[in-house]
Amino acid sequence: MKNEDKTAEVFSGELWKATMIKNILEDNNIQAFLNNELLGSVAPYLADAGGMANIKVIVNSQQVDDALKLINEFNSSEPIAE
Repeated sequence: MKNEDKTAEVFSGELWKATMIKNILEDNNIQAFLNNELLGSVAPYLADAGGMANIKVIVNSQQVDDALKLINEFNSSEPIAE
């Protein structure tokens, strides 16, 4: 298997946050997909934090560093005041 064909998990958590992270990554030209997305919408009690099957954000292994940098920026950002 070629290195560009390998994937890696960069986030695991609740569906809403995994979806936001996926969108941020794709907005920055990092192809991402969600694993267990269907389970998160059909049985969210299993996919919520602490559940058996958290939603996972998966990216190409060559883009892990860039993805993690964006995820860290997202996690450390200040909420927008109204």
